[in-house]
Amino acid sequence: MRGKTKSLRKKILCSLGGIAALLILCGVIMIRLSDHPIQLRSDSPGVEFVTENGQITYVTVRGQFPYERVICPLENSDMQDSSGRVTEKISTYKMQAEASFFGQSMVTMRLKIETTDEMTHTYILKFADKDVKIVNGKVVE
Repeated sequence: MRGKTKSLRKKILCSLGGIAALLILCGVIMIRLSDHPIQLRSDSPGVEFVTENGQITYVTVRGQFPYERVICPLENSDMQDSSGRVTEKISTYKMQAEASFFGQSMVTMRLKIETTDEMTHTYILKFADKDVKIVNGKVVE
């Protein structure tokens, strides 16, 4: 009888130790993943170029587990002619995502691609595998 209690106690302690080790490992992995954002690839399943009449109108980026929080730092610059009039607006986005385990904040980013006749709108999307340059709704190599 006494041997069965020791055996049962050992099993319970081993199980609790295993669960504690698993929780610690999950915590370490979560902290490591949430430290740095990753650069998204242009061929990721969450990246979609929406076209209308042969022109790109929107770029939609959805985060994939565990990198669900889409963050795309933006840099704007303008090109001016000799009279000081803006001729081209350049928007550069670094396509990134961060790990998100609790809640969902901005799991989808929708970038509206503007086109006008007065000036050139250039969007540079910096992905991990390549840079995509969109000028007035058309992809330029």
